Amino acid sequence: MRCVDCDRIKRRCLCAFKPTHSLESIPQAFRLLVIQSEQERDHYKNSSTFLGFFIRHYKKIVVNLPSHHTEPLIKAKQWQNLNSKLETAIGLDSSTTLLYPSTAQAQSLKLENFNQDTNQDPAEVTSYKETSPKTIDLILLDMTWGHSKRLIAHCPFLQQRPRLSLSPNQIISIEQQLNHMYETTHGLRYGQIRSGKRKKNEINSFESVLFTLIQQKVLSCDQVEAVWLQYQAWLRHLEDERQRNKSQTDKN
Repeated sequence: MRCVDCDRIKRRCLCAFKPTHSLESIPQAFRLLVIQSEQERDHYKNSSTFLGFFIRHYKKIVVNLPSHHTEPLIKAKQWQNLNSKLETAIGLDSSTTLLYPSTAQAQSLKLENFNQDTNQDPAEVTSYKETSPKTIDLILLDMTWGHSKRLIAHCPFLQQRPRLSLSPNQIISIEQQLNHMYETTHGLRYGQIRSGKRKKNEINSFESVLFTLIQQKVLSCDQVEAVWLQYQAWLRHLEDERQRNKSQTDKN
């Protein structure tokens, strides 16, 4: 059974960390479309659920990527079907922008330039609570880097999307601002509860969207206080859990 609010299995439900303050005053001049791999859906460190807590126009599309071991002809058909699924769910005429590290050919865009009417069929975005004549549509790939690279490589629809990305300096600057304003949280970093080494500018799904909206002045640091504090509470929970598991391992 899945929680109806956060779409996670009950033992990994995140609703206890849902912001308790009203977020109605935050501007909602944007829509977020999350393309999530099935493998990430119930990962206990997956953070994209927090985005649905405060973004009114939020839609998640769960996908299964073709296996490496599938026969080539069948795999090619599966990729074609997946590309068609995304075209239908998002809309061919939608002015969506992919939130993803830039490449040499990627365009440098400003969010205010995204406010264009689309001819997207309303039936394809029924998860949105309402529509707006002018909106910003961002696509987030919620999956491992390896999976995201495979998805883009095999989906012409995503290849054709303009891209928006944050520079390492922008990431560090925004994170420092947030942790300075809410220093009672001890400034926990997501990398602290992940295994392996992570660079300072490596951030998760939640942080990448939140930081982008702050950097593009859609939101201010003051406006994200409730969300950031609850997110930090979740990180603290994961850190405590990690420490308990480590202590148990050491005892054994």
